[in-house]
Amino acid sequence: MLKIILDLYSGRPNPEYTLSDKTAEKFLREVALNKGTTTEIQSVTPTQLGFRGIHFTFESDYLPQFYGLPASFSIANGASILESKGREIAESLLNDLPSFTRVFRHDPIPDVTLNKWISTQLKDMPFVLFPRNVKPERFELEDATLPCPYEKVAFQPDFWNQSDHVRKNNCYNFATNRRTDSFAQPGRAAGQMYNSINCEEVMKGALADGSHKSDSCFQESEIPRFLMALVVAPGPDFIDYHWYRQCSDGNWAHKPGQTLARATDNSNRVITDPSTADRGPYTQFCGYLLAPKSLKVQ
Repeated sequence: MLKIILDLYSGRPNPEYTLSDKTAEKFLREVALNKGTTTEIQSVTPTQLGFRGIHFTFESDYLPQFYGLPASFSIANGASILESKGREIAESLLNDLPSFTRVFRHDPIPDVTLNKWISTQLKDMPFVLFPRNVKPERFELEDATLPCPYEKVAFQPDFWNQSDHVRKNNCYNFATNRRTDSFAQPGRAAGQMYNSINCEEVMKGALADGSHKSDSCFQESEIPRFLMALVVAPGPDFIDYHWYRQCSDGNWAHKPGQTLARATDNSNRVITDPSTADRGPYTQFCGYLLAPKSLKVQ
């Protein structure tokens, strides 16, 4: 069996598919003939918001040995020496995507035309994810001086980027500063997980976990209280959410999905304001929440 992961989401679990040995044969044969299309998953996975490549993992020793391939690898991530051929193989794979077996990940949001959206991204590579003539939307932001006190902690990427934890924690884990290894979802700990992805629903889930709006203050008994910011990719083809957290230097940091935590945006600029940062397809800015000590995430 071969597992395929489309690496693109930040908050939601990435879509996963399983292929039988026979179904995987034509793709693996093509990759084996063009080994320059592959890269190691962990070492080169881009950390921007949006599409980051297609990952392959073998679930047996036989197939990788037969095709002379590593136990896991990535294609179409902008980092291989045969990138155009990798995109060609990825396009062929995406065309057959509806016939593959989707691994259920307790995600209530359907991926309607996701393969078409990824195909568009492949054509625009290397990773022109955020059209420069489109500005991020900015929604009813609070004043720069927030009315409630909160704490800031130093950005410590090594805590999040360890190999045993990096793929098990997402942007919500990072923003709440809770490394649960459960790929936490807003509202799941409270039994009130979102049932659609928009500013209101995802905020509602985080509030159910114990967060407050930034104008609803916590007492000192709830120290540390972290300031988070929520943004949403509104679809229709790509639908997801993403969180940021303010750090002790006053700038912001984040962890896009299963990738490395970082303190820069999609244009590699320091994030001084998440509402104006280059956020790729996450164009809707939803607002700020405070995450207290008593917050529970799962």
